[in-house]
Amino acid sequence: MKDIQTVEYESGIEILRVFEIPDSYVHDILQWIEIEADLDLKKLEEYLVYAGKKSEIYLTLLKHYEKEIVRFDNESKSVVIDIYPSNEWRVLLQSGYDATNLAGYLTLLQMDALASLISIIKASSDTERIMLSKHAYTIMYEALEKNLYKIVSCRMRQFPERLADKDVLSDLWKGIKRVSKLMIKKNEAEFVRNTIDSHQRDSFSEQIEAYKNCDFGMSVKSMWAMIRIVDLIQSYIDLINKNIRVCFDECGKEWENRIKVLEDIAEKLRDLKTANHESLTL
Repeated sequence: MKDIQTVEYESGIEILRVFEIPDSYVHDILQWIEIEADLDLKKLEEYLVYAGKKSEIYLTLLKHYEKEIVRFDNESKSVVIDIYPSNEWRVLLQSGYDATNLAGYLTLLQMDALASLISIIKASSDTERIMLSKHAYTIMYEALEKNLYKIVSCRMRQFPERLADKDVLSDLWKGIKRVSKLMIKKNEAEFVRNTIDSHQRDSFSEQIEAYKNCDFGMSVKSMWAMIRIVDLIQSYIDLINKNIRVCFDECGKEWENRIKVLEDIAEKLRDLKTANHESLTL
């Protein structure tokens, strides 16, 4: 197949370039990944594997919480005397389930961004880089269209105040806002996604225009920002889980105290019964 320059020379017609990125721009972005983002291909690949293992742990933990919630509800119905420390234990089980569910959901989103970023960095041609950048725009559209931040915000507000520190949460949103500045805007992501991936338009020229809007650098930075934002949110979820463990320990101690009180009452009843039996014998 003849190269573009030969076709242009032989035909005398300038071929319109679409799938080309200036070498200097590719170099600058790859340098940004290495220096500013402090990432390399090996780190990203290892992190993707780590995220996969985290997902497996989250799934296991989620199933554990489900079983404990069902068991708690069943036992609460069958026990005549409530030895549970009010409903605190049930609230903590549900909070643990919700925190794990949110962490798992975000991890899958992060894995998608990681896989996309790894592929973009590995790309050996401009055409491949642009096609993969288009996928990054679609990932961003799905996250922004579903209003990821609103979903996270709503779920965070559902946690009891003793588990979710408001000051730390405020710092979290400040960090997210800072990183978000690197991301593709929703209207840009929507244009690319709706023009190409959703097949809403069958115009070749409109689709080509959408590909021309797939900025390689913005795709890379957006995927990195998505990865970083998930890390920030998960660090806050880790804090919630830590507080849940502390509350579980406190509940456990209260539970033990309640059982001890019941045991003391039972012992007094036995002593009373024994004393009553002896008096009847006399």
